[in-house]
Amino acid sequence: MQLFKTIAVLTMGLLSGCDAQQAEHVDKSNNSVQADRSVPLIIALQDRGEGFQEIPSMLLIKQTVSGDSVESPERATVTIEEDIPTDDSVAAMRYIYQLSKVDDTWKIDSKDISQRCVSGRGSADFSKELCR
Repeated sequence: MQLFKTIAVLTMGLLSGCDAQQAEHVDKSNNSVQADRSVPLIIALQDRGEGFQEIPSMLLIKQTVSGDSVESPERATVTIEEDIPTDDSVAAMRYIYQLSKVDDTWKIDSKDISQRCVSGRGSADFSKELCR
């Protein structure tokens, strides 16, 4: 969970050009962290849940946005690729999120999950086929 908080804070700082303290709001009453929902990447990372990156591994995150203007995007795609070093059949997982902006808040429209298999255990490319 701490890694997620760190990624969220650093990402917000990088994406918005602001300092890291603006990226999260800490609710002192229950000690929880609420990330800014105005950034698609943060929404996708939150969807991955608390178990995300419990075992450190290679991670690739890509966000693209589109819309009528660069300053005010209406759609976003967030791709998260994560190596799975402890699995004997699945080498990596890829999550592709499609998001849209509604009233200055991003929401997930769809999520596509695929996997790449360890050599000899199935597809060498990302695929929906299960690894053997």
